[in-house]
Amino acid sequence: MKVLYFMADWCAPCKRFLPTVEAVCHERGISLTKHDVGENPSIAQSHNVRSVPTTIICVGDDVRFHTSGVFHASSWKPHWMRLEVAYDYNSQIKPKQKHWQTWLEARHDCLPHNRGQF
Repeated sequence: MKVLYFMADWCAPCKRFLPTVEAVCHERGISLTKHDVGENPSIAQSHNVRSVPTTIICVGDDVRFHTSGVFHASSWKPHWMRLEVAYDYNSQIKPKQKHWQTWLEARHDCLPHNRGQF
C-alpha cells in the first residue's frame, strides 16, 4: 500500500495538511510519495489530479482512494482499516479472484451512500 500526495509550493492548505498525511503514513508504516504539481505536471495529469492537495491511496497498482482537499486524520481510520483488510485479502488470493474483488470494491465505492465518506 502506498500514498501519493500531490501539492504545490504556493498552496497553504497543502502545507498545513502535509504533516497530517506524513503522521498517518508513518503510524501505519505506509510509504508516502510527495509530488509538486508545478515540477511534475505530467505525473499529476496521469493521475487525474485537478486540484491540490490531492491524496491518492494505492494498493499495488490499483487506485483505491482518490480525494482532493483537507480533512481530519481521525476520519481516515475506518477507510485505512478497510483498505488494509482488502490488501491482506487480495495478497492471498488468485489473480482472477483479485480482479473480481477489485471490480466489486470499485462498484461499491461508487454507490451514492459511500460518496464523501472515509
